Amino acid sequence: MEKIITVRYPHYYKKFSCTGSRCEDTCCASWGVSIDPVSLRRYRNVNGEFGRRLKNSIDSKTGSFLQKNGRCPFLNEGNLCDIYICLGEKSLCRTCRDFPRHREEYGPLREVSLSLACPEAAGLILGEQETSGEKTGTDEFYLRRRRVRIEPGKAVSSLPFPGSIARGGFERIPHENPGLEVDGRLLKQLIKVRNAFFTILSWEDTAIEDRMAMILALAHDAQGRLRNRKGIRAEAGGRKNMDSLTARYLLPENRARYISRLTSYRRDGNGRVRDDLMCLFLELTDTLETVSEQWKNMVRRYTKLLYAPEDGMGGPGGYEFHEMLNELKAVYPAFDSDMAQLMRYFLYTNVLGAVYDGRLLAAVKMAVFNCLIIREIDLGIFAETGSFTRKEQILTTHLWSRQLEHSDYNLEKMERFMREHRALGIKKLMLCIG
Repeated sequence: MEKIITVRYPHYYKKFSCTGSRCEDTCCASWGVSIDPVSLRRYRNVNGEFGRRLKNSIDSKTGSFLQKNGRCPFLNEGNLCDIYICLGEKSLCRTCRDFPRHREEYGPLREVSLSLACPEAAGLILGEQETSGEKTGTDEFYLRRRRVRIEPGKAVSSLPFPGSIARGGFERIPHENPGLEVDGRLLKQLIKVRNAFFTILSWEDTAIEDRMAMILALAHDAQGRLRNRKGIRAEAGGRKNMDSLTARYLLPENRARYISRLTSYRRDGNGRVRDDLMCLFLELTDTLETVSEQWKNMVRRYTKLLYAPEDGMGGPGGYEFHEMLNELKAVYPAFDSDMAQLMRYFLYTNVLGAVYDGRLLAAVKMAVFNCLIIREIDLGIFAETGSFTRKEQILTTHLWSRQLEHSDYNLEKMERFMREHRALGIKKLMLCIG
């Protein structure tokens, strides 16, 4: 059986190249690597001394590598992989072969990305600032249509990534979960509203705080207009309602009015409320299981520095929030652009997942929350050192992404917070955007 699928990937995707032993924070440490069934069978059939080493280094119950002092047992002193050295590149398990490349399937659409958890990928994501006020934001993604052959029983993750298939060739697309259907109408609505988010992010003449607030407001309004044949938050006239909603937000003559209303709302309260909420948000991240000890230490250090200063003045190190943020932007002019790139990344990777559960607003709240957490740690670094650089931005972003994305428990807990925690309602997030 054959069909056509669309593959979407960001324009910087093919520029990635692993730095290997030169990596400042190897992906072969601090998280458990699950081994796919095909690789597991291959490892069990390896003979000799290396075969015994493989068998002794795999947890037979979980099918994952046993860590040794927080590192993969095959990560040698030179930060190189002994499996790769002894058995070759094709012997790597799927996770090790693909990371930081990531794939999501949405019926006829496949989207691939690089994970922000990799410092090299983080540098690409932050460094590719090609958007201009004349672009829609969707120009940063490439589309490719492929003929595919569905083979029942083949694993989804055995698919190759863009660039690995000759033009005009076939990709072998799995049919692993035939019962998991995608509602095409809902998918189109989510793509439409996400494209509107990208367009808003491309407004470089608008402050990033205003853009984030508009995206959050649009997500709130769009949530009630999502239409699904299974009845997820259905409303009459779903498609036309979504079309008119996104058009209204994107009209140039409406922009100033929306921004004025949202700014007035966000500033309707004292700075202490924002500081208390951000302190709570940082404390929420400290309840997650530890993936990156360095991240945990940063959160605790900067929470104390920002919200329990020795001079007792309160606020970020005794400074008014907006004053400190403006000083940070003066020292590091790329800050707004970085935040826009991060929002684009989190929206790209999270929003279409709502095709399965209908939770668009929760996905956008997560994107905003992630940017707020990164921004707060950035402020902590600036308060401590009086300076800030691209290297520190890459450090903050990839450590937070690793802490979040390398643990299913942490992801599920944060997603539950977005749905249920009272401090993470849209009104309070608006106040924290500032």
